Amino acid sequence: MRQVFTPSCVQIGMKNLIFLFVVSFSFAAAGSNSYAQYCGQGTNEINIYVRNGLNAVNPQYRLYPASPIRYKNENGTIRKLEFVAEYLSTTFYPFDEVYFSRWWIRPKVVRTDHAEKFIKAYDPTMFERPTVGVYREEPVALTGKIIRDSFSFRTYETDDVPYLLKVWADNYEPVYVLEAFRGGCSRKYDLLLSKYRWPPSR
Repeated sequence: MRQVFTPSCVQIGMKNLIFLFVVSFSFAAAGSNSYAQYCGQGTNEINIYVRNGLNAVNPQYRLYPASPIRYKNENGTIRKLEFVAEYLSTTFYPFDEVYFSRWWIRPKVVRTDHAEKFIKAYDPTMFERPTVGVYREEPVALTGKIIRDSFSFRTYETDDVPYLLKVWADNYEPVYVLEAFRGGCSRKYDLLLSKYRWPPSR
């Protein structure tokens, strides 16, 4: 498992660790947005890091589609973005933070209590079903093991469907992030698992 080799890493508090994570997300997303009109498709790669001297045991991820299916017919419109932002604002962030920070290109770390409340009540039939392929007919794998410290998603330039991403390990508490992980152009993110738990879950 990759490690973050910074002399002061152990002393950095949780808020600062999350801040570093958000900054790395923001720069990558901003860079990809500059060429969004040219890419068509790409890859969203996420690299996992832990604190110095530790390893993440059995790291995994899961995506929760978060765009209500009732707005599917509005695909590709500003109207849909506004509707979805309004829905997200009832769950994760105030409207202006969700919409004007543009969740579809700028990931946002989600508070654990907000994310877990969303997951506890989650009904997949109420949200858009993600697909891939030339005709977008193939279902997307929403869960997976993290191999060699990274995982990735195929992206489509105009896909603005938001997802709640959960990343965790047996010995690390989950980190939750909101973004359109399958939209936009190719980009890379660094995600830091920082909250160690003992004993590890099974």
